[in-house]
Amino acid sequence: EITGGGLLGDNGGPVQTIALKADATNPALDAAEAMMGPVLDAAGNVRVDLVGVGGEAFQFADMGALELVSGFDSGLVVTTLSDDGDAFDGLVSLREALATARAQDGADTITFASNLLGMGPILLNGSELFLRSDVTIDGDIDGDDVADIAIDAGGQSRVMTVFSGNTVTLDSLILTGGYEGTGYGGAISNAGSLLLMNSTLSNNVVRNAGGAISNFGALEVANSTFSYNSAFGAGGAIYSDAQGGAGVTVTNSIFSGNDADYGGAINIHQGTMNVTNSTFVGNSADVDGGGILNYGALGVSNSTFSNNRGDLGGGIDNRGELEVTNSTFNNNYGAAAGGIYNFAGDDLRPAGIATVFNSILLGNNTRTNSIEISESVTVNTSITGANGETAVDVFAQLDNSGNAILADNGGPVQTIALKADATNPALDAGDDTVAPTTDASGAARVDFRDDLAGNGTNISDLGALEALRNNPIGNSDANIINGDDTNNVLVGNGGDDQLSGLGGDDDLNGGTGDDVLLGGSGQDILVDAFGANQLRGGADNDILVALSGKNALDGDGGNDLIRGGIGADFLVGGDGNDVLVGDISDFLFGNDVLIAGQGDDLLQGGRGADVFVFNVMEDTNTIARLDIDYDNIANTSAIGVDFQVGIDRVDVSGFGFMSAADAYSHVVDNADGHATLTDQGTTIIFYGLETLDLSADNFLTLDI
Repeated sequence: EITGGGLLGDNGGPVQTIALKADATNPALDAAEAMMGPVLDAAGNVRVDLVGVGGEAFQFADMGALELVSGFDSGLVVTTLSDDGDAFDGLVSLREALATARAQDGADTITFASNLLGMGPILLNGSELFLRSDVTIDGDIDGDDVADIAIDAGGQSRVMTVFSGNTVTLDSLILTGGYEGTGYGGAISNAGSLLLMNSTLSNNVVRNAGGAISNFGALEVANSTFSYNSAFGAGGAIYSDAQGGAGVTVTNSIFSGNDADYGGAINIHQGTMNVTNSTFVGNSADVDGGGILNYGALGVSNSTFSNNRGDLGGGIDNRGELEVTNSTFNNNYGAAAGGIYNFAGDDLRPAGIATVFNSILLGNNTRTNSIEISESVTVNTSITGANGETAVDVFAQLDNSGNAILADNGGPVQTIALKADATNPALDAGDDTVAPTTDASGAARVDFRDDLAGNGTNISDLGALEALRNNPIGNSDANIINGDDTNNVLVGNGGDDQLSGLGGDDDLNGGTGDDVLLGGSGQDILVDAFGANQLRGGADNDILVALSGKNALDGDGGNDLIRGGIGADFLVGGDGNDVLVGDISDFLFGNDVLIAGQGDDLLQGGRGADVFVFNVMEDTNTIARLDIDYDNIANTSAIGVDFQVGIDRVDVSGFGFMSAADAYSHVVDNADGHATLTDQGTTIIFYGLETLDLSADNFLTLDI
């Protein structure tokens, strides 16, 4: 029965109480003078300030017997970079937001106000942040997956601790200036379940282990950078001592310039770790493992180790179980093995177990010679220089010292490119049964079908990065040129050519002759100048241009820009919101056929007697003279009349109209004054024309 009174219920504590409404408009929330009331409410809860709610600075307790401490969706928006912890200043600091998140039930997300973008770091007040609840801290203010919020401990404390039993996500943050003088983790000490993504941890220091992160729980790192972190003990960037089945995964990340006594970048004391699509460069260890020192179970794939230094293994020092697949080691230094050192065992400790597949270890050094790998490592389908291979044979670019050059070859991390030469022993030489389906750049591992076919039997190349094929150019013959899943530039020149971009964002130019251009997946640009050509964009957003001749252009999937040229062209929009232009200039003629397809399309026939073809369920289509934005076709707009009354026609045969007159009877002027035909899920707008400007003669139907 509704009487207007609050319901008495069990809201926790020794007695029944009346709960407050969880709504920001509730005048009882944060409206009491805290100094005048008890610290605890009737249920025994501490009276807390709700972020984004309430009255004056000195008011944070709720009115009544029961405090609202959960169920309110505050949004937890940080509004100040100050770390003063002042609950009465009307602003919300990160420390205050974390306290509120802990007080509330369930998982919370903390974001930052837009006016904090570019305003500098949060300078901690000498004490670290404690994460004692399930929480996400999202520092990406503008949505570009790049960190906009920095937290600087100023060398006075660790940055934060994640406590056991809590699930935490740190997204798009810069953590710097952390210092831990006695324990573990210069920036983060994790005992819970931590996901770190799109973040940078730099210039953090620990006296013991884990210059950036010490991990005693579950840790996942993605798309992040660790640079110039330092540990006086183990793990310049990460130290992991995960127990009870918990482990660590690292993907698409960079470790640069980190140092420690044991494990310049990473030290795995126990537990499992998998490292994928990552790069280790310029890390150093005074004792063991310039890149990684492993006592646990470590898997490494699609990763690059360059210019790392350690007293034993320059790249990796293994004392546990190690499996390396499709990775590249160059210019690493270690006293016993420059690339990978595997502990052979002694009276006190068992030997490590190390296996290498599909990898390249070249140009790594020891004190006296070039020892790539220690003898106790099992090597399969890999290059270690044992057969006389050198860096010159394998790598695309070398510096003046003969070391392979680390560069941006696409993807999230820098890699070392392979030499695009049929004599390269690394091409198509991998064991496809163990190779990852993609390389370190994220591109598919593909087989070369031309003069770079390698041994002709396998697909995957050795190392972290598939070879970047040269952009092929055809000759006067009829060429068949296939790209791959990277970004290709394919040129046919003379002859009747077939160009297939396959994956990646490709540029295809047919040249002269009657050519077939197939974009494949990716955002492709297809151009053909002369001849009767066939251009098909494929999936994604493509640009198709035929300059002359009688051409068939099919956008296929995606939001495409399709332009005909001189001559009678056949243009098909396909799926997506497309822009179809019959002629490349208002001064050129061509009797074109423009077929809209599904999606909201813009169509411009240009000069000549053009036919616009529509069918049912094809959304909203506009025939108009267009102002085309070539950088972003979504910004293309109608600016004038294109449909030539008495010359152009609209084919609506698929609608089932009784006659052309029947079709014309469905035309009315829309709210903007443009003649519009709407029927069976399709709208056709004749931009700039009124219904009376048209007649039945402008329509083609299958008369019934």
